[in-house]
Amino acid sequence: MKTILRQEINIRCLGFSHDRPEQFVRCQWQKNDGVSIIYLVYRWIFGILFLSVWIWSFFSAAQQNTPTENFLSKWPIYLTNWGYTLCTAQALLAAGLVTQQLVKERKTGFTTDHAQTPVIYKAYWLLHTLAVVTAISITGSYFVIDYDPAVHNLTALNLLMHAFNSILMVLDIILVAHPFRLIHFCWSLLFIFVYFCFSVIYHLAGGTGKNNAPSIYPALDWSKVESTLPIAILGMLAVILAHFCTWLAVIARNRIARSKDDKSEEPKISKLSSNQVQPMDVVMS
Repeated sequence: MKTILRQEINIRCLGFSHDRPEQFVRCQWQKNDGVSIIYLVYRWIFGILFLSVWIWSFFSAAQQNTPTENFLSKWPIYLTNWGYTLCTAQALLAAGLVTQQLVKERKTGFTTDHAQTPVIYKAYWLLHTLAVVTAISITGSYFVIDYDPAVHNLTALNLLMHAFNSILMVLDIILVAHPFRLIHFCWSLLFIFVYFCFSVIYHLAGGTGKNNAPSIYPALDWSKVESTLPIAILGMLAVILAHFCTWLAVIARNRIARSKDDKSEEPKISKLSSNQVQPMDVVMS
């Protein structure tokens, strides 16, 4: 583990260069090279599901509009919607990349002719990292801090946005083959820091939350800095923890996959059945 940590905590790993770009269009568990049709179908179902819920959240916000308040205009202020947008963007991009690779393979055969990781792959890698960490953080913070049974109804949309978002992203991190770097926690941390800065600016500009609440979230009321700042710091620490746990899960995924590959490559020696005729030299010996 110390060796892995030394390799991961390296300034050169802060970027998104990778010597095996084909891993971004493959499933960790597929046996053959090239794009798996099953994985392609999964990628499109995954992308369409996220896109459908994302659009549903828009319509749901619009339906709640009243003469005194426009709920749709406040849709962009919530971290949940920021996180779900990340999940949707990376899911659709992944589906597009896998489809593009399949078309390429059908024309020229499977190839890994990228000398460097294409920029579009790097963008997907960044979005995927942010999406999985943010989804886990949102689920944890919602049910630990924000959820109030007297105020929040656990509707299908609510569960999809606050619970199944992280369940689906954890499933995805188990299935994908591309790496997840520990030092990339800097990008996850930067994302949540940008949101907190936005919430401060929004508050100073006189913005209000749902039902004209004085803050976006009750726990993120910047008129009470002495109590809100510690919560914001804890939120950033929670993001780091979520990133670290995800990295450990990826290490476990890779080791399990390698162990299966090693077993499949071991030569199999079949035992002679009792009714098989043994070679003469074996019998004489």
